[in-house]
Amino acid sequence: MLLFMEQQKEEERIRWRGLLSEQQESGKSIAGFCRDHGLPVWQFYEWKKRLRSAKAEPFVAVEVVASEAVRAIAYEEFDPPGDRWRPPVKSHQLIF
Repeated sequence: MLLFMEQQKEEERIRWRGLLSEQQESGKSIAGFCRDHGLPVWQFYEWKKRLRSAKAEPFVAVEVVASEAVRAIAYEEFDPPGDRWRPPVKSHQLIF
């Protein structure tokens, strides 16, 4: 039963991909295309949104690591001689 439902969903996605392509190639407005095909305009926009979000690339987290030279400067506990002591800079305060 579950396999059948997934197959139906995929067939529906294929159908709407085709309709979206057909509308774009027709040069008609979405309202005109939907009227000609007996489709609710809201449903067309819903499928357009749904298929666009399914196509989006997944987010990939990236960690940025400072070079050793930057790290050495950022974590320096003392300024040049004569200046007063300052606490080390936290990595989240660095601006690159």
